[in-house]
Amino acid sequence: MALSDALIFALDIREDSRPDSSILPFSFEGDSGGGGGTTPETETVSNCLLGTLTPTYSIDLCRIGKLRNFNVSQCYAMDYSVTVTIEQCQSSLSENLPRIANCHSSDSEATIFIGSCHFGQFADISTFKSCLSENSVPVVPLVNCAQDDAPVPVTFKVCDSSDIPPTIQLFNCYFDLGLSKVLYSCFNSDNVPTLPVPCDWYEIDLGDYEPPYEPPCGDPPPSDKLPLALSRPSTQGSDSDILPFPFVCHYTPEPTRRRTYMIYNNISAEIDAQPIDIYTAKINTSMDSFCWQFDVEIRHDDFAKLNLETRTDDPLMTITINGHQWIMLIEDYGERKAFNRDSYTLTGRSRTALLTGDYAKRKTQLINTALNASQLAQQQLSGLPFTLVYDSDADWFVPADTYTVSGTPIETIIDIAEAGGHYVASHPTDPILYIRKRWPREAWAINSNDADRQLSALTWLSLTGNRNISTRYNSVRLAGSGANAKGGYIYRQINAGDKTPEAGAISHVLYAGDTSNTPVAAFRNKGIQVLSDSGKHKIYSVQHIWADDTTNPENLPLSQLQEVLEIMDTGGSLGKGVVTGVSIDVSENNDATQITQTATVDVYLGD
Repeated sequence: MALSDALIFALDIREDSRPDSSILPFSFEGDSGGGGGTTPETETVSNCLLGTLTPTYSIDLCRIGKLRNFNVSQCYAMDYSVTVTIEQCQSSLSENLPRIANCHSSDSEATIFIGSCHFGQFADISTFKSCLSENSVPVVPLVNCAQDDAPVPVTFKVCDSSDIPPTIQLFNCYFDLGLSKVLYSCFNSDNVPTLPVPCDWYEIDLGDYEPPYEPPCGDPPPSDKLPLALSRPSTQGSDSDILPFPFVCHYTPEPTRRRTYMIYNNISAEIDAQPIDIYTAKINTSMDSFCWQFDVEIRHDDFAKLNLETRTDDPLMTITINGHQWIMLIEDYGERKAFNRDSYTLTGRSRTALLTGDYAKRKTQLINTALNASQLAQQQLSGLPFTLVYDSDADWFVPADTYTVSGTPIETIIDIAEAGGHYVASHPTDPILYIRKRWPREAWAINSNDADRQLSALTWLSLTGNRNISTRYNSVRLAGSGANAKGGYIYRQINAGDKTPEAGAISHVLYAGDTSNTPVAAFRNKGIQVLSDSGKHKIYSVQHIWADDTTNPENLPLSQLQEVLEIMDTGGSLGKGVVTGVSIDVSENNDATQITQTATVDVYLGD
């Protein structure tokens, strides 16, 4: 038996004696060669694959198939054309070839079983000697071919020498009949520049509000304020084995109600470290005003000592009321004369008023750096003696070359805040700005959650309420502008998924992003604000006592913006709402100083 790498094929027939193409010069009898029974010279063929050669095409994108061998039952003769020179061989994994059972050519013996095949890195095959050759192009290596499981071929049952039908075009293959080119990618095509997508839309389902988990008994009280009744009168004796310790949730000691409460107020004011006597004072702020505002009535003699008419700097006034302090910028003043009472009224705002157009310069600048909205707002205070605290989790990415600053620093900061459903507030004493959410949670979820504080009917002095009725919207669309624009569709799951009526669309250039960042946080929080502002609301203005006294059962701290208050009346609760404004009033009542606070509370009346 001949070796598989030294088959006795006579491949050195002279060209002038080339036989008929139907009679191949292969001998299958003993060691005979291809002419006159002599043994031809053999050429060692190393590591070549056997296969049927078809005209080579440049294949740019093919799928790699997983082929399985099958038995060939019958074969038919084929007319082989002139073989071309093989310049490159592909590396493949060959399994043992099955024995060819029923293929005979004339009186040839059965084909020899090839038993040992191997795989490896094939070298270039040397050119067959004395063979006709044609100019062929180099085989292009396949790049990034996708894999496709090829079906198992069916067994050929009838083989004849009829014309072979055209081969089926390969799946997802690109044929190039020209000269082969080096492929840098799977396929080449002429593309026009991609047009920017005007806007990507994202649906945001607000869903039902799910409050965070809270312990059954709430947060534990501080160690110095445990609700243990240890102050009962000694006359109320009890058994020594029954300690007055409540082991129940939400225990509140019953306060001792008295007919009269004594409240001691402490008020002072100074300018340039000089004490000032105050007749009256009013300090207020709201979500619609980024800073604190004040007006103070002082004596005529104190005003003369300040030299406000001749000084060129910006005087600051420090006001302290019951331990709370404000540092205010004096901007204007007015004179008032009356019998036995000449006075001046000083007005002004907190120091953050220096960021307005009255003091700061306006500028126009394109932001060419990608920043978050919080960083964009903080950048407006760069180089200024102010800081900004972004007190919200609704922050989002703004691509470069998207936002243009136009106006004063505070105008830009307010514009950024409102785009995300926030408001801007000022610290009462320090040059600090805050950006916070207008609605700490959805308006329709406030009544189903605990309030931050209850306002007892025994403590408020007066109450007014105005009912505002408008269309309750269930959805709103937010859209950006420019090449980086994004869009959001925010809606409530209410009325069996009915998203109408829909609020008017809101557009802002800050609703932008890229392929990896979408302003979902801004869409959601702004959508909550728009939908929460719609519908039926009742705006309460509650004037009540201000008495910071933790030992008093009616402890009444100063109300804060964004705080959730529950207003109680003698007949029950009037509702829970968000504090949107706070005002402090200092006045005289029967020659005594009286201090009250007024909270503006926005109560959502439900769906």
